[in-house]
Amino acid sequence: MVGTWGGRYGGEARLGSKKASENAFLESGATREVQLALGADSARPAGAPSEVTRPAERPAPAAEKRPQWPLVVGGSLVVVGLATGIGFSLRANSKRDEHDELLSTLPPDSPCGPGSLYGSQCAEIAQLDSERIVARGFAITGFAVAGVSAAATAVYWFWPRSQSVGQVQVVPNFSPRHAGVNLFASF
Repeated sequence: MVGTWGGRYGGEARLGSKKASENAFLESGATREVQLALGADSARPAGAPSEVTRPAERPAPAAEKRPQWPLVVGGSLVVVGLATGIGFSLRANSKRDEHDELLSTLPPDSPCGPGSLYGSQCAEIAQLDSERIVARGFAITGFAVAGVSAAATAVYWFWPRSQSVGQVQVVPNFSPRHAGVNLFASF
């Protein structure tokens, strides 16, 4: 028995119609080995005190195994977001260069104003500017998806794992003279 908090603890074992039990008062953190004899002859006379020890170090709890698929999905979204952001940034820059190149072929004094003689070139310049704005919007969205996905994946990976509140462990104990169980509990 392990007494996480001070108080009364009890253990019981049954084998067929045979039953053995023992109650113990433990100080906070103390451990006590209890052998419950189910046979006729017992290794310890009934009512004899069992061994009491001071608090022992408990083994570290096993790390909680988390599913790996959120890491794969999050990593994939980061890659797709970065690829989208980079690709559309390159497209937006290309459209800006085409826009500037076409605009440089027109006269410098407001060539696309009302009643302009360069209507078709001005329409093409406006179309290139519109495509640049759309591509820039997709690039920003791609980078935002990559950033949010990276942050969410990091939070998932590094967030503290929950510790179990209570734990009970029952271990069988057999020998030629008796059979029983060891009961370990923490709360």
